[in-house]
Amino acid sequence: RAVTLSPRPRAGSRISSESSRRKLVQTQRTNVRRKVVQLLSDLEAKINADGEKEVAAYDAYSKWCVKDAKEKGLEMKTAQAEIKDLRCIRPAGLLRGPNAPEILY
Repeated sequence: RAVTLSPRPRAGSRISSESSRRKLVQTQRTNVRRKVVQLLSDLEAKINADGEKEVAAYDAYSKWCVKDAKEKGLEMKTAQAEIKDLRCIRPAGLLRGPNAPEILY
């Protein structure tokens, strides 16, 4: 069997391998930083989009509340007017006796 010996590393090659390790570590750190920045940017975009959806939903709900409050107010006024009109009606003899409905004034 032939044994091959690898050449001895030169003094300069040790420096270049050290230099390449440093570059590799620096590149990995840079990639990690870029990834973190990208994740934060994505998160910011998602939060902004969610915020816009929430504002739109709140505006729609707020408009519905105002509209519904106006409708309920009108319904209450109409019902109170009807109650007032019905209290004024008293046909003679119909509201007397044990079976007559109670009218509250």
